[in-house]
Amino acid sequence: MSTISDPGPFARELLHKLDLKPPIDVFFICDNFNIIIKNDKLRDFEAVFILHKGAKKIVLNENINYETRKNFTIAHEIGHYILPWHKQTMYICDSIDIQSFQSKKSYDSYFINF
Repeated sequence: MSTISDPGPFARELLHKLDLKPPIDVFFICDNFNIIIKNDKLRDFEAVFILHKGAKKIVLNENINYETRKNFTIAHEIGHYILPWHKQTMYICDSIDIQSFQSKKSYDSYFINF
C-alpha cells in the first residue's frame, strides 16, 4: 500500500508514461519536463532544484566528477518536481540528503524498485 511519502508509484508512473527502461536517461526526463540542468559552483551543496514562474532548473555542483553520481543527483532532484507532496519552490540538497537515498538505491532503481 502506498502512502503520501511513498515515491514508488510516482516513479513507476513516470517510467510508464515516458516508456523508459534501464539504464534510465535522466536528461531525457528533464527534456520532457523542460527542466534545465546547469553546473555551477555550489560550496556546501550537491544540487538545487528551483521552480520559479513556471521555469524549472536543476543546478548541480560542478565538482561532482562521477557520471553515476551526477545521474543519481539529477534523479533525486527530479523527484522534488514529480512528487506531489513536494510543494516548495526550492530544494537545496547537500551530500547527506543525496547519500541517504544513494546508500539504498542506484539511480536506475531510484525510479524502478521502490
